[in-house]
Amino acid sequence: QPIELVVSSSLSRALETADHIHPPSHAAHSRVCVEHFREVNGDMLNAKRRTKSELMHSFPSWNFDELEHEEDSLWTPVMEDLDAAAERGYVGLQWLMKRPEANIMLVSHGGILRYMMNQHPLVVLRDERTKKVGKTVESRFDNCEIRRYRIGWDDSNDQCTDGRRRIVLAQVDD
Repeated sequence: QPIELVVSSSLSRALETADHIHPPSHAAHSRVCVEHFREVNGDMLNAKRRTKSELMHSFPSWNFDELEHEEDSLWTPVMEDLDAAAERGYVGLQWLMKRPEANIMLVSHGGILRYMMNQHPLVVLRDERTKKVGKTVESRFDNCEIRRYRIGWDDSNDQCTDGRRRIVLAQVDD
């Protein structure tokens, strides 16, 4: 199925990777930049994003409406709490679940994906690959590694008491 939406972290290296993997000229589809899937914030300068204006100038095919502030208001000199990073990733998955597109390409970072997928209590991983070779679904992503997942709400009755629902990420064959 063709990609209907490309979603990227707000960090330039992710936007560049998305443009290399699936160039804007390949098809008419939306390209949206969101903060939810950026790398763990703080401490490291490579986790700080450019201004919104700089990003808009450097990546004209992208929609930056989801960035609330011109400056990077999320970055601090102190490393983000890893549970907070996992929660930010979960909120990003909720955002994806509300999208009308069925086939979405997400370009993100190993750290945020690791904490979101392996530490958040409302993210459930399943391995639905027919050929289970190589890495497990819990393994950290390598640079530029591509995996295919089906995302959905957990239909079991065992939901959290605060009303939030579990999200299932089922890794499927490429």
